[in-house]
Amino acid sequence: AGGILFGLTRLFPLRTPLFVSDGREAVRESAASRRFDGGSDVLPEGDFRGLGVFEPTEEEVLTVTMSEPASYYLRGFIGDTYTRTGWTAESDGLWAGRDLFYWLHELGFYDQEQLALAAQALSDEPESLGDNVIRIENRAGSSRYYYVPYELKDTAEESLLPLNEQKIGDMGLLSREMRGARAYSYRATAPQVTHFPTLASKLVDEENLTDEGAAYKELEGYYNEFAYAHYLDMPEGLRTTIGRLLGPYTTKEGEVHAQYVEAKQNILYLLTADYEYKADLEEPWTGGDFIAEFLSNTKKGYAPHFASAAVMMFRYYGIPARYVEGYLVTPADAEKMTPDEPYSLDETHAHAWVEYYQDGVGWLPFEITPSYLNVMEKAEDYQDISSLSGAAEPDTEDDEDDDSPDDEESDEGEEIDWYLILEIILLVLIGLFLLMILIFILWVIKKRRDAKKAREAMSSPDNRKAVEALFTYTMNILAVAGLRIRNTSLYRYGPQIGEMFGEKAAARYEQVVDIRQKAVYSTHEISDEERAAVRRFRDAVWRHVYENGSALQKFQMKYIYFL
Repeated sequence: AGGILFGLTRLFPLRTPLFVSDGREAVRESAASRRFDGGSDVLPEGDFRGLGVFEPTEEEVLTVTMSEPASYYLRGFIGDTYTRTGWTAESDGLWAGRDLFYWLHELGFYDQEQLALAAQALSDEPESLGDNVIRIENRAGSSRYYYVPYELKDTAEESLLPLNEQKIGDMGLLSREMRGARAYSYRATAPQVTHFPTLASKLVDEENLTDEGAAYKELEGYYNEFAYAHYLDMPEGLRTTIGRLLGPYTTKEGEVHAQYVEAKQNILYLLTADYEYKADLEEPWTGGDFIAEFLSNTKKGYAPHFASAAVMMFRYYGIPARYVEGYLVTPADAEKMTPDEPYSLDETHAHAWVEYYQDGVGWLPFEITPSYLNVMEKAEDYQDISSLSGAAEPDTEDDEDDDSPDDEESDEGEEIDWYLILEIILLVLIGLFLLMILIFILWVIKKRRDAKKAREAMSSPDNRKAVEALFTYTMNILAVAGLRIRNTSLYRYGPQIGEMFGEKAAARYEQVVDIRQKAVYSTHEISDEERAAVRRFRDAVWRHVYENGSALQKFQMKYIYFL
């Protein structure tokens, strides 16, 4: 009978009434809250209903002890499925990937450890990555989550972290204990988030991959397919809205998503240009579509608003992304920490951010909330205009015309002293002229100093610093020659340089940009030959502009910019 009943329920599944389902979910959430609640409710855990004010206190939430103090993003809640009212963890489709996860885990590939795995597999000296023993004592945060960095290295046998072959999914680590996890330890490498460009470039160089690197790349390829299959979903309405805001994009041949640089720059520029960080909203959000409401109506919010919008923007560009909540151990915190001594993180360290999938390397955090843009270390520099936006509009409510008929009648009999007015205007003009001369002199002094510093930097014994200085100097010369400097990738100037100087110059420019990017973002040594190549390109550009430029350009180069 039991088998027949099971078969019938498979053929004709029972449908639970909506109000019963909602009520059951509310009861489940309430029970979970009581089980894991530690007293601090500053993080919404993906549930944005009633979200209104971000008011962190100095109440201690986590006590962190490190053998090698460093700055980390500590991930807790990770949301992949958008519900219009927030995010939920682990999509329904994960069950279909159970065999993949079991196989990957059997071979030692856990996505929660992927950044450290990549660094170890691709490093020439794996022992140099460090072995940071970290202990967490959760005082007031949700005990449902283990708060771990992207650089999680492994969970030793004595650790409490539940990583095993049977785990299905790649999200945050959840405690299996009845009351959650309040104290646990694990090991991590030194911070690797800012080193991903080097790791990604090594993966591309297949001929020089070690056996360990090749094995890692193969496993990552399987997981990569899973990430693209599960973390690109977005409602069509949001796709239309975001498409209108960001505009169309193109992909290179063989690529399935927009270029990372283009996507990140456009997302950051849009959200810092047109949206305002505001921790105290006028009223709690009560309904509708949370992201759509933020993007199209209020345009004000704090970390959950900006991070949620950024997730959908990455997905619009074809890049897998997820919503994350956790705590920050900032570089300033790391400087204050003492090895093996407890350090307190209060509610002001609570944060929400977006993580995106970097092919080959894994999930990486990307900061998008305006007030946090310079808090954590970054591998790349993108232009934001948060410091230029959000200024209050002039208050014009009281700027009414209070002139009365009596005032007009009293003014009619007054005689205007035009000579006095002209004298005042003349004095103002003379003052402005003298001020402009002073500003010009100060500007020239500054430019001379800048030019002197640039020449010193270009002669630096450090090839990395010299290459960066030579490239900056060259771009200044190109700007004088008419290159329109704008907010874009350095590689996009190639066609314009080709029009100005010819295709050979454009090709040499791209080679120089490659060397500059290597000097700025990688840890590779810069050779003397690479430095000489950048210097030759600078000299060639200078000669061409100075010999073929107009009289005004020559004057600018020699007496204005001292190039």
